[in-house]
Amino acid sequence: MGLIYQWNGDLGKAEQEFKRAMEIDPDYAATMANLGALYGRSRRLPEAVEILKRAVVKDDNNIEAWINLGAAEGRMNHPKEAIVALETRAGRGRAAPRSTTPWRSPTCRTARRSGRSAISRNRSSSTRTRRTRKSFWKR
Repeated sequence: MGLIYQWNGDLGKAEQEFKRAMEIDPDYAATMANLGALYGRSRRLPEAVEILKRAVVKDDNNIEAWINLGAAEGRMNHPKEAIVALETRAGRGRAAPRSTTPWRSPTCRTARRSGRSAISRNRSSSTRTRRTRKSFWKR
């Protein structure tokens, strides 16, 4: 319920719901991370840092908690701690999947930047055709 209240902009009720959830299960890291993010958005940075540190101790694979911890530390003008949190997150994240859509593929990006022709599939047949940059992007 806390997330619903937060999405609707009612941060007071969201905080109450997150605290109530923490009373039920005080070791649940996701609730701590959500409450810490709420504190960060509310500019209650010392509280955010405290609860986010507890969240990453409970679940060190919670990427959102690491990001929010780094952001809160950065806003509090603690650059070293922010860098450590964000680098820790970077080490735990997954690589982005390779794009399968043609307009985001490396071949098309290269063609768009260099002005060379790109290879694309002709929609009317299954043969490969060469098109210049101008005609390729006019579809």
